[in-house]
Amino acid sequence: MDVANERVTNLINLVSVSNVAFDTWTTEDWSTYDTFETMFGLQIWDGTDVNTAALNGLQTLLKLGEKIYDGVSDIGGIDPSLDIWCDDAWETATDSDGSYFENEDGSVDLDYVWDNSGNNIGWIPPNPGVGLITCGNTESVVAYNLDHKVDDISIITICEDWLVDMIDSGKNLQSQSGTTYSAGATSLQDVVDSCLSVVLIHEFSHADAIMGSAYSTKDYTYNGEAAYGWENIVGLATQSSSQALYNADSIALFSAAMYMNKNTWWTGNSQPLSYTALSAGGLIFLAP
Repeated sequence: MDVANERVTNLINLVSVSNVAFDTWTTEDWSTYDTFETMFGLQIWDGTDVNTAALNGLQTLLKLGEKIYDGVSDIGGIDPSLDIWCDDAWETATDSDGSYFENEDGSVDLDYVWDNSGNNIGWIPPNPGVGLITCGNTESVVAYNLDHKVDDISIITICEDWLVDMIDSGKNLQSQSGTTYSAGATSLQDVVDSCLSVVLIHEFSHADAIMGSAYSTKDYTYNGEAAYGWENIVGLATQSSSQALYNADSIALFSAAMYMNKNTWWTGNSQPLSYTALSAGGLIFLAP
């Protein structure tokens, strides 16, 4: 996150002047500029001046990034508390007495699970409109976050099967960040798939224990599905910039794109840093 925060800070400083000196910008500056505009749908320069909404968006993005970085840097001393579990064993169908959750009419409701994490949350209701989500009953779920606002507790669960796959893949951002990919050789999505660090950034951005309830992100929808992955992220940016700025996967993929700084990723695919939207004939604001 520190690399992403530094690049966003640099861009804010470059455009927060009376006369923007574009001719002094580096190719990395242009990469940050283009990637921000594509992923968050805010045009920074309108042809004559800096767009105030875009500048505010950059500052919001920096605030979110700083909260993630500061929270993770002090992860052992966070109060309110943060738990990270590598499976869903902390969620059980029965309480400490071996009893299932009962509705007011006495019927058993198996969509409730009991908190066995030691945080004394008690019964955890199903997600509204979605139902019960655990690693065991939702095959596609890689990770999820639970916030217990009464006691300011956040519990992040990384599903064990996915965790093993990510570790076995040997992929991580640090090892890949030193690679300079040729034009179109890979996509940002392929780079981040199976990267645990990207999953954690996504989940950390949800956690009230790190972000505070005022800044925690959401999983917004685009075309009726969660805005996960490049295509839905870019689509969400065209739908709502305000939602894109607080969409967890947008934050995670943008951070990865900033860290992978041997290339520019504003098209969704690897391109040399010299490949700017300006040189390519214009920015792509439409979903692919």
